[in-house]
Amino acid sequence: RVGRARFDKTAESVGSGAAVDPLDVVEPGVVVLLVPPSDEDEAVRRDGIRSLIVTPLHGEEGLLGVLQVGWTEPGAFDPDEVALVEAFAHQASIAIQNARLYASLEQKVTEYERLKDFNENIVESISVGVFAVDLEDRVEFWNSQMEVMYALPRWQALTRPLSEVFPA
Repeated sequence: RVGRARFDKTAESVGSGAAVDPLDVVEPGVVVLLVPPSDEDEAVRRDGIRSLIVTPLHGEEGLLGVLQVGWTEPGAFDPDEVALVEAFAHQASIAIQNARLYASLEQKVTEYERLKDFNENIVESISVGVFAVDLEDRVEFWNSQMEVMYALPRWQALTRPLSEVFPA
C-alpha cells in the first residue's frame, strides 16, 4: 500500500513495499515515504535501497520533476531529515525555475540584438541621413549618409551633445 500524506513528527511510514510512480506525487507539500520501497524498481534492487523519500519539485507552471532520496538502511529517515529533503526540493525547484528564466532572458537578449542589427543595417543602407539622440540630447546613432552630408565621421559625432554637433 502506498499512501500520500504530509510527513510530520507523528506520522509513521505512509507506504510499504508497493510500486509507486514518482509522477503520481504531484501535490505540493506531499511526501511519500516508502519503507521498504518496491523491489519492482530496478535502481532500488541494484543499489539495495531500503528507505525511500519521493517528493515533487513544483514551480509556477506545475510539476518540474521529482526528487527521490534513498538509503540502504530501513527506516533511515526521521521527520527532520524528511523536512530537510523537502526544503532541498523547494530550493531545487527555485533553482530550476531561475535557470529557465535566465535561459529565456538570454534568448530574448539574443533576439533583441539580432533585430537591432537588422534595423541598423536597414538604416545604414538608405540614402537619407539619419541620426538619433538619447534623452540627454547626446548623439546615439549616426549613419554613413550623415557622415557624407556633414563631413563628420561617426566616431566624432557619437556621444556628443547635439548642440556641439549642430552649433546654433
